[in-house]
Amino acid sequence: MLLRLCSFRSRWNSLGPTIFAGQKELDMTKLRIAARYANLEAYEAWLKNVPWQLFCTFTFAWPVSDPQAQKVFREFTNRLEKLIRGPIVFVRGDEKRFSGCGMPGAPRHFHSLLAAHQHLNPQVVADLWMDMAGRRENGAGANARIYDPNLGGLAYTLKFINEPDGDWALGNLDLFLQRSPKKEMNHRERRRLSRHSIRVHSALSKERPRGHGEELKRAK
Repeated sequence: MLLRLCSFRSRWNSLGPTIFAGQKELDMTKLRIAARYANLEAYEAWLKNVPWQLFCTFTFAWPVSDPQAQKVFREFTNRLEKLIRGPIVFVRGDEKRFSGCGMPGAPRHFHSLLAAHQHLNPQVVADLWMDMAGRRENGAGANARIYDPNLGGLAYTLKFINEPDGDWALGNLDLFLQRSPKKEMNHRERRRLSRHSIRVHSALSKERPRGHGEELKRAK
């Protein structure tokens, strides 16, 4: 019995530090994962206040490097802004996955939420992207659909931001998100928001259906 006890103590003395070290590493991993989810939830809470219009998936018809992909997206937003005559508000999640562990690889592609001062047509947005990034069979080059906040599109867009091959980008969020009351706006910022407000009101007036009296007047 004494021999077994001594043997157990000897094994515990040799394995105990390893067990505790492994447990410590496991706890740290759990903390890192919890921090990731906490950050994602904070980002979601912040970004959900933007009146997003479209949830989009953008792919490329040919292999592209990360700088090339980002350049295409910048030019895409520039052309879309010229088309609607105003800034495009966006959050973009960049994804890429190498094959392994039974999972197929996925080349660089983007998930993005878009908003603007006026209505964005999903088909126009998709066609503009495919004119620049190429078209695939069955329209796989771009998928633009009306954003529904109940379907988790925001979380899906952000899901890769903490991954080694993931990234994200933001644009023109200041047009819809309230800034800290402690930070005063300069003249340029006030003018920018004023112009955006004018664009929004102008777009609303154009989209507002005509009144019954106006319809009768036009009928005469």
